[in-house]
Amino acid sequence: MSDTAVAMSDTAVALTAEQLSHLRHDLRTPIGQITGYGEMAVEDAEAEGSEELAAVVRTAIAAANAVMIRQNALLLSESSEATLQHLA
Repeated sequence: MSDTAVAMSDTAVALTAEQLSHLRHDLRTPIGQITGYGEMAVEDAEAEGSEELAAVVRTAIAAANAVMIRQNALLLSESSEATLQHLA
């Protein structure tokens, strides 16, 4: 696990379920915007015949989606742990 992931994990443990929900939303929103604008850019690039640019933007979209999957997995697992600690 990277240093960043460890730091995020340590921070997430201390957060409540509500705070984790807000954090997930706050992280998801800009990633969703990157994906949405990227998809529009791919359409524009393809319409102009620039397959090379479209391929680069698709790579950026894939990277954004990978970040979303990782942050969801991390925060969802921490949310479950926080809920269990709250119930204990």
